[in-house]
Amino acid sequence: MDIEKIYEVPLFDLILGCKIEVIWEYNQKAKLTIPENTKPWTKFRVKEFWKEISWKKWNLIIIIDVKMPKHISDLDKNLLKSIRDNIWY
Repeated sequence: MDIEKIYEVPLFDLILGCKIEVIWEYNQKAKLTIPENTKPWTKFRVKEFWKEISWKKWNLIIIIDVKMPKHISDLDKNLLKSIRDNIWY
């Protein structure tokens, strides 16, 4: 069986890559390395996540969503526009 959890990661961490720690029920923790250029709604599987709590071996599926900034200053907007203009897709 699988358990799914949506976890928000800041936009720049998705672009540059990062390490996250997801805390689940009973203070269980799962550590993941998010590779650079990870797209939103990518799924990561933590195998046998609940084997210590339950007699069943469950997998935790972590679904990555993007966390957008709430406020961006004018200076930062100009920097982002400059970066956008210099990136090739």
